[in-house]
Amino acid sequence: METLDQNNLDPSSYVDLKELVELGALDGDLFAKTFFPKTMRMNSPPFATEVWDALDSKARLISLQLFRGASKTTTCRVFAARKIAYAQARTILWIGKSQDKSIDSVRWFRKQVEFNKLYAETFGLRPGSKWQDIACEVYHGVDEVPITILAYGITGPIRGINIDDYRPDLILLDDIIDEEIGASKLQMEAVENLVYGAVKQSLAPASEAPDAKMVLLQTPIARDDISMKSLKDREWKAVRIPCWTRETEELALEHRVSSWEERFPSEVLREEKRLAIERNNVSTFSREMELKLVARENSAFLPTWIRYYDLEPDNHFHSVMWIDPVPPPSQAELDRGLKDKDYEAIVVVTKVKDNYFLREYSAKHGHDPSWTISEFFRLAIKYRPRRIYVESVAYQRTLSWLLRKAMESQRQYFVIEEVTDKRKKHQRIIDGLSGPASNFKLFVKEKEHHDFITQFLDYPNVAHDDIIEAVAGCVEKLSGHQFDTPVESFQSLMDDEDQLPRLINRNMAP
Repeated sequence: METLDQNNLDPSSYVDLKELVELGALDGDLFAKTFFPKTMRMNSPPFATEVWDALDSKARLISLQLFRGASKTTTCRVFAARKIAYAQARTILWIGKSQDKSIDSVRWFRKQVEFNKLYAETFGLRPGSKWQDIACEVYHGVDEVPITILAYGITGPIRGINIDDYRPDLILLDDIIDEEIGASKLQMEAVENLVYGAVKQSLAPASEAPDAKMVLLQTPIARDDISMKSLKDREWKAVRIPCWTRETEELALEHRVSSWEERFPSEVLREEKRLAIERNNVSTFSREMELKLVARENSAFLPTWIRYYDLEPDNHFHSVMWIDPVPPPSQAELDRGLKDKDYEAIVVVTKVKDNYFLREYSAKHGHDPSWTISEFFRLAIKYRPRRIYVESVAYQRTLSWLLRKAMESQRQYFVIEEVTDKRKKHQRIIDGLSGPASNFKLFVKEKEHHDFITQFLDYPNVAHDDIIEAVAGCVEKLSGHQFDTPVESFQSLMDDEDQLPRLINRNMAP
């Protein structure tokens, strides 16, 4: 028999269908590609193996937290169809938020038995005496063993289900919580009580059905919903698959890679997030696609505080640069592939009257002094900052020395000031940004500063805060220092309040 190509499977190319059936019992993805080619039209994503391993595990409770579009419902339909094919289930419950939602899946099973000849004939399946959308019966094999599939809503009469002395041995909970339920703590608790009460207690006991399973398919809606709790509950085998690969999901947006490149190309996903930021709707993208929940009541800054500008202030206004360097990596960090290493950030902010404009930032993952020096000169020459601030602790002192030596070598000189600040990072960020931002005096570029906007909206619930820390440092320095007077040609513009919109090109009022 030739080597199996699970992503390009043609069952007719195999001499022995029986052998393919035997392999399908061990490999869910192979089974799906073989018997449901119309359903599984695309190449399987890299995370498919992890999902199938969880479904095939010995765990009785399985939580699949997958991003929207990751085919979690389709995968679990095929999983149930596989249970039916190998007579590993007698009573299957498909439970949605409402019965109408579950009916769609029962209809899918009916269509497969009626019209998918390869599947139905290979495993000896035919419609039984019940053949309705809310309840259908499939006869299996020559003995015509009845397998029942039922559609329910989460609030339906689930307790005590027993079909011909068989309690449910496969229960699938498909997005039982929506935005309406997630907005109410009482409703979420009610759903959770139903799951652990009526639903779980309906599952056939392990002594009677060792492979009985309850599978939760849920995109997280709220921080306290059952899906989020399952990630930390050892009774559940939980799988979390965001739209970005685990290796890149905490990196800057331009470096993130799609978990399913064929279906959701990385650049398309990046642009979707940029657009969500520009629409001030990034929390929805974070929840649906990144599986991240940011409770606005727990965030330090409000989305309405941030303002946007289009036209550039002139370099004759006061600008400062802040460099937040990263020390050389330790051996442990190298062994982890710099996974948890911070970003090195260089930020330029300009002050016009009492308004603060984020002009540009540059960030790089990890430690690279040559990159720091190159970006230092690029941004310093471009914006001509009055001061360049570098913290005067540990490696930062070394960086200041490196920058001064580089200026001597290139005969380009800028004022570098070393900063000693013993406040905690969180306090520095809050102190630097709260006042100006809450007074609608912090301006950013909507189409360019996506990483900063994300950090601002989510802070302190962020994996990296290097950019927002550097911006806070710039703003605080600009608000507390008086530099040289701007050139005369721009003094009148600064003194004339009516001219300020020429720079901002947006309404300043909230």
